[in-house]
Order: sequence, then C-alpha cells, then structure tokens
Amino acid sequence: ERDGLDCRFLAADLADDDLVGRTGPVGLVAFWFGEFNAFAPEAARQVMRNLAACLAPGGILVVEYQPRDLFRTDDSQTWQAVESSVLSDEPHLWLQEHHWSEEQRAEITVHWLVDLASGALTRHAQCHQAWSDAQLEALFVAQGLGELEHHPPITGVDHRFEFPLIVGRRLL
Repeated sequence: ERDGLDCRFLAADLADDDLVGRTGPVGLVAFWFGEFNAFAPEAARQVMRNLAACLAPGGILVVEYQPRDLFRTDDSQTWQAVESSVLSDEPHLWLQEHHWSEEQRAEITVHWLVDLASGALTRHAQCHQAWSDAQLEALFVAQGLGELEHHPPITGVDHRFEFPLIVGRRLL
C-alpha cells in the first residue's frame, strides 16, 4: 500500500480454469511452503498453466518447492503420545505410516490420531510428488516462462521447513 502496489492474497482452487478470470493479469504470483509438491503430476501441470496464465507479460512466478533430496525414501511407522501437534490442539496418540514409491517419485504419509479424552480416531493423509530441477524447469518453459533462476531458501533458518525457489518470467 505504501508504494501504491496492488497486493492481494487470493484463496482459490489453483486447478480452476477460470483462475485468471478472477485475478486478472498480475505482475507476480508467489507459491510458498513447498505445497507445489502436493499436486500429482497432471494436476501440477494444470496448476502451472493456470498460474502462468495469471501473469501479465513480463510477470514473475515464484515457486518454493521441496527438492528431491529432502524426501524421505524409507518405509516406516512411528507413534508418540503428545500434548498437541500440528494436527490437534488436544492430547493424543499420534501414529504415522510413511511410504516412498520410487516408481512414482512420491511419498505418502498417513497420520492416525487417537484423542486421549474421547478415544475418537481421525485419519489424515499427505501425498507429495518429488520433482527434479530439470522437471520443474520443463514445467516452467512449457508455459512460456523463461529467464529461470534457482535461489536458496529465503532465510536459511531450518531446511526442514523452508525450501529453495525457482523463479521464472512470462515471456509473452
């Protein structure tokens, strides 16, 4: 606001083909927290098409992504009793199952929570697709994005929670 820039946060379905119709052309789209990895390959291609379409010519797309070498490639099961976690504010038993598929270059983690007060069981699942730098670059280029640059995490405080960036500019 201080500099007269139109800065907005948009909560939207990134796979929605009318995303550009709701945003109009913009100068910058930033996609944080490594969540690009949460999309399966075909959905990721659709998201990339939509994000690139939102950019005005010369606009910049920034994607923070989890690099392939930070994916766990083991199969494991763990459990712990916790007072709270990212999945619940209440005391619970937290069981986790993790599986890596080398063929799919993807991981799935299933979280089972048993609420200690009620005994209620809930299930949460996460899937993440690993992309090589070359594969990400190809996704950018396929959508008319060029002048690609790779950057390290912004603060470098904790590699478990912040990831490198790939930045591209819409050429046409």
